[in-house]
Amino acid sequence: MVPSDPVDRLMRAALISDQEFVRMLNQIMKNEIRISVRELSEKSGVAQSSLYKILHGRRSPNLSTLRAIMHALL
Repeated sequence: MVPSDPVDRLMRAALISDQEFVRMLNQIMKNEIRISVRELSEKSGVAQSSLYKILHGRRSPNLSTLRAIMHALL
């Protein structure tokens, strides 16, 4: 059974791997809540440059960044 809550799915993906987290975050942003990186940055307080690095696999999100992203998606 796949959890329907985007935050729950994102949290589960983060526990699997950085790659799975990025895949799930992209899916949620593009297909479900239709939010841009700029909007996510504004809501989460995470710099756009950091979000781009995470989304392109050049940076692993730390715990505070994960929390900020998840709170922004609530």
